Amino acid sequence: MRDGNNVNDNVPKRFKSNNNVNDNDRNSSKYDRSKQVELLGARIADRLGAKRDSLPFIYKVVWTQPEFRIWGNVEQAVKGKNPMGLFIFLSKRDGV
Repeated sequence: MRDGNNVNDNVPKRFKSNNNVNDNDRNSSKYDRSKQVELLGARIADRLGAKRDSLPFIYKVVWTQPEFRIWGNVEQAVKGKNPMGLFIFLSKRDGV
C-alpha cells in the first residue's frame, strides 16, 4: 500500500492525511447541489401549479429521484384532474 513518489513512502496509506481534500470543496458541492434542487423544484412547482406547502415534498423528490423520472411523472400529472395529487402518488410509487 505504498503511494510511489510520495514524501512519506514509509508510512502506510491508512495513516496518511489526505491534504488534497478541502472542506470548502466538499461544502461547495453540497451548496451547488442544494441550489440545483431548489431551482428544479421551483420549476416543477410552477409547472404543476403547486402551493407553497408542497415545496418540501418536491425538494425531497428532486433530491432522491433522477431528473428523467421526475419529468416523466410531471408530464403524466399535468394530464390529470389534480396534478399535484397525481404527482405525489407517482413519486411515492417510485419510492420517495
